[in-house]
This record gives sequence, C-alpha cells and structure tokens, in this order.
Amino acid sequence: MRYTAAAVFASLAMLAGAFPAGSSSDMNLQRLAGTVGYQSSTASTMTPVAISQRFENDAYASTQSQSIAVLDFPDDSHITLGGNSVIQVHALMSKLKHPRKRQDPIVWEGSMIRLPSDGSVLRFDIHQPYDGDETYVVSTRFARIAIRGTVALLSDNLSGDVLTCLDCGAGDVVADVGGNDFALIDGETLRIRANGRVSVEDTNPAVLQNFADAGLSTFVPAPKPLFQRPPARWKIKL
Repeated sequence: MRYTAAAVFASLAMLAGAFPAGSSSDMNLQRLAGTVGYQSSTASTMTPVAISQRFENDAYASTQSQSIAVLDFPDDSHITLGGNSVIQVHALMSKLKHPRKRQDPIVWEGSMIRLPSDGSVLRFDIHQPYDGDETYVVSTRFARIAIRGTVALLSDNLSGDVLTCLDCGAGDVVADVGGNDFALIDGETLRIRANGRVSVEDTNPAVLQNFADAGLSTFVPAPKPLFQRPPARWKIKL
C-alpha cells in the first residue's frame, strides 16, 4: 500500500463522525488469502485475521498486496476486498416488534461503506430481499454510490473511481457525482476522474483484467437450477 495502515486509519478518523452511532451486527469478515486486518475503531490496534472475525459497526477491514477478504452481511450479500484495500462499514438496522410473539426480529437495511483515499478494489454481490430505494451506500472522495441488488466492481484511488456493472438492472447502481446522477446497466463502466470529468463507456477487457489482477472475480454467478421433483422409485403396475 502507498501509505501505512496507521496512516490510512488515521485519515479515516476524521470521517467517522459522518456515520451515526450503531449497535452490533451479524457481519463477518473472512480471510481468503494473504494478510487481512481488522480494526474495531481508529483507537484500537489492528488485529490480523487468521480465518474469520466478527465484524462490528464502524470497524475497518484491510488487505495487503496479493490478499483477498470477504465481508458477509446478514442478507446474504458479500463484499470482496482485493489486494491493498481498506474499507470502513457502518451497518444500518432497525428493530420491529412482533405484536403476538413479542420478539425483536432485525430488519436489515443495508450498510454505509466508506473508502479511504489511497486506494481500494472491491466486488459487490448485493441482494435486495425486499422493496426499498437503496440497501447499500458507498462513499468515496469523488462520489456517493447507491447500490441495490447487483453484482458490480469498484476501484478507487487518488486519480479517481472506476465503477463496472456485471449484473445490474435499471436503477440498481446510481452514482451521485457533484449533484449529478449517473445510472449504469450491464456492460457499462463509469469513470470518475479527480478533475471532475465523468464518462460512461462500454466495459472493455482491459478494465476487467485490472480487477482480475487485484484478485477479484469478474464473472457473474450462474443461476441456481430450478428445483425438480425426483422421479418416483416405484411404479404401480395395474
């Protein structure tokens, strides 16, 4: 990474005030390869993740070069971190009390994700289990990106952002850049440059290769096969 982990987390400390206070969540950080770090707050020590780590609200996840981590969310959504990435996540949850059983089921409302300015490469596999405007909000130095059920790739660094849609419907991915909205669909890539220039173009192999080089899959998972009732083992002869 171009900056030390301490410097990255210190830079994020100034941004922590933008996130409202939250409670614990059921997020889980998994190490897939290389060196993965977890930090519960800017004041705490970064802890290496050997296998998996419960991820608390407002915590930080980081990867070093040639490292991969996956952050799992309660709605079966996943964010994969490629090499040299750092993110901060704030979970948004609300509780609804059942009028009969008097239980407190948690309704997942997505997360706010903050990227530091030195660089991160991410893959989003986001689900939309119920109707809503947006389930995940990704904030970079250049844009505020609202993500609903979709598969997308995002690269953020000092020169700008590259956002690529792999499986996106209309309105699933919308980037707010300087008050202007840019929506993407399958096969499109949004480039946001540090000088404020924005362009939408067809995704080319070079863009996908850059994400693959960071350890991220550029493929959309194949749809699950439809359930088929197995044939009866016994046949009745009349």
